[in-house]
Amino acid sequence: MDKKILIISEKQTNLLEALIYWLNQEKIQYDIIEKITETIPEDISNIIYINYVNEISSLKNLNKPLVIISASKIIIDSSENIINYLITPLTNDDTSYTLAQREYLYRKGIYNLVTTKVSELINDDNDLNGIVIDAQNCKTKLKDWVFSFDSIAESYAWLLNKNVSNKNFTEKVVNFYHEKVYNDSSKEINYLISKIKNIQDGIKMIDIFVCTKEELEILKTNYFFKLLLKNIINNYQMYIVDRTSITKNDIDIYNKFLDGTIIYEDCVYIDTYDNEYSLGTVDCKEKTIKEYNDYFDYILEKYGIQIFEEGDINEIQR
Repeated sequence: MDKKILIISEKQTNLLEALIYWLNQEKIQYDIIEKITETIPEDISNIIYINYVNEISSLKNLNKPLVIISASKIIIDSSENIINYLITPLTNDDTSYTLAQREYLYRKGIYNLVTTKVSELINDDNDLNGIVIDAQNCKTKLKDWVFSFDSIAESYAWLLNKNVSNKNFTEKVVNFYHEKVYNDSSKEINYLISKIKNIQDGIKMIDIFVCTKEELEILKTNYFFKLLLKNIINNYQMYIVDRTSITKNDIDIYNKFLDGTIIYEDCVYIDTYDNEYSLGTVDCKEKTIKEYNDYFDYILEKYGIQIFEEGDINEIQR
């Protein structure tokens, strides 16, 4: 039988969000309820109970393999049901993280350790009972607040799901022509559709395309680029930057943005075409966000040629 997990959690917490993130990543079905019930649906294979108040006696007769996550060690005397335990202070973590910081913690931080151990307990084929994993004193050092992706498909999926909801914020994008991206692939087109929808929904966005005249000629034939041209409106601006000029005068800044960058409110996405498995990395540090905003504004002011319609591109190419 395929796994279907029931999570019992009376609060919306960072720990609950981490478990949901893990289940979605692994494509495992799940339900969430707030209170313990003795009637568990037949299709549930395992239960995860997040214990906030140290009251677990009512869990004894649930009759499904159970993982209890709590801040302290509390054991149920039960030989009839498989019950294992994970002890972590994260049950009480009420820190307010940005969306990007949360994802970093879920992928690389202490929350990733917790979900990994929960996964091991749930997928144990030996039906071991009474295991206690004590992570009370386990900490991970936040080294760089940077995470990457395991595949190009995962990179595109992240970009598709990275929604910008603050209409007072301006998303800033630096694009470089590369055959790996501008090939009218299905992934590229899906990303484009999402981007166009954001523009039409009023999200503010500035696109800078860094290219030579020859590359601009190729871009003109690209479906992605042509559709963006048709959607230039008040909240969406497009600029062309001559690659030859910026490499001649500001090569260090040019290299900062290779192979393309998206500046979000809570992180910076940076393309890495030299990695054959992944399309990019995400940096959640505040200083990185400020640094890239400053560089972007500098490039825009010094080199940017604004495009209002397709005819403006013909003028650039003369």
